Amino acid sequence: MGMRPNIEKFLKENPKLEFKDSEIGFGRKCVGIIYKATECFVPYETYTDDFETEHKHDVAADEAPDSAYHKGPYLAVLHNGSENGKEEALDDLDIWLGAILKAGYRIEEFEERNTLAALSAGKGRIKQLAIVNKNRFTDDLSNLEA
Repeated sequence: MGMRPNIEKFLKENPKLEFKDSEIGFGRKCVGIIYKATECFVPYETYTDDFETEHKHDVAADEAPDSAYHKGPYLAVLHNGSENGKEEALDDLDIWLGAILKAGYRIEEFEERNTLAALSAGKGRIKQLAIVNKNRFTDDLSNLEA
C-alpha cells in the first residue's frame, strides 16, 4: 500500500496530522487523516453547542467520495478490509485531498464538546483540529476600514 501524492503533500503541509489505516465509528475499516495529539479523525465541519455549523470546508463536503464515512464530517474513507479495498480507498482519499488542496484550506483548533471522541478520552471537552475554508467570514465587520 503506497502513499499517494496529494496525501503526502497535505501531510507535509500539516505536521500535526498523520495518515491512519484504522477504524471509525463502530469498527468500520477506513483510511483517513487524524490529529496526532488526539488520534481522532479530522473533521471538515464543526458545530456550536446548539448544533449550528461553526466552521466548515465546503469543498471537503461537496467533493467527499461516495465511500467517505457518512455518520460524521471526517476525513475518512471506508473500505472492506481487503488490500484492493484499501487501495481504492487511498485513491479516493487522494482525489478528495487534491480537491481540498486546490481550493485552499486552513487548519483551525476548536474545542470538541461532549462527542464520542471527548468522552472516550474521559473528558467532556478536548482540543481538536479541523480543516475549514481558506477564508473565514464573520459577522464582525468592526475591523474594516471605511
